Amino acid sequence: MDLSKNELQIMTVFWDAGIPLTGAEIIKASEGKEWRENSLHSIMNNLIEKGAIEWQSSIRDGRTLSRVYAPLISFMDYHEDIFAKFAPVELMQTVSAAIRKRQSYDAKTVNELDSIMRNLMESLRERDTE
Repeated sequence: MDLSKNELQIMTVFWDAGIPLTGAEIIKASEGKEWRENSLHSIMNNLIEKGAIEWQSSIRDGRTLSRVYAPLISFMDYHEDIFAKFAPVELMQTVSAAIRKRQSYDAKTVNELDSIMRNLMESLRERDTE
């Protein structure tokens, strides 16, 4: 799923919140970004068309009836989809560059990366013996 910069900003608000949100809540939670109501409405419609969010319900806030939206894709699913588009060499180069850029990791993170690589190697060995 390809998301524009603005769509990704909105999805990040959903992922950070972990709960369905109204447009007003999205505007309030968007740090450093001042959404116009019409712009936000347009972006939300785009996200619905792309299958990233859904209109879940409506709630009354005083005199106003607000729609509540919920994400249909998780942070991990979105990023797994992005990485799945890379060729193996491009993926390796991207991950390698990200690791080198950060340069400070705790033992838990290094062990998790090691476990991922060991599982991948085992899967490759199994596939090659079939």
